[in-house]
Amino acid sequence: AEYKKSADLHAKAAKKAEKGLEAVEVHAENLENLEESIAKAERQAAKQEEKVKKLDKQLAQTMKEAEGADALLPAAAAEAKSVKELLSKVQAERERHEADYSEAQRHV
Repeated sequence: AEYKKSADLHAKAAKKAEKGLEAVEVHAENLENLEESIAKAERQAAKQEEKVKKLDKQLAQTMKEAEGADALLPAAAAEAKSVKELLSKVQAERERHEADYSEAQRHV
């Protein structure tokens, strides 16, 4: 009877050890899955970081171009003013020539 009791205890201990081993295996598998998920997330984060760097470069270039365009605005405005003044002079000269021509036609 003592031997059977001891054998039963050993069998129970073996079952508990087997269950514990199974739990450890499941835990190890979960850890592997978690490590894979972390590695995947890190790769995605690296890709996103590269995209952000590219966008930052594009933004810096666009801002530089915008600053260049802003710097040209005063010169363009001055040029436009100059052209308007020239057009006014040309229009006045034209009107004067037309008036001279009309005057000449009356004398003919």
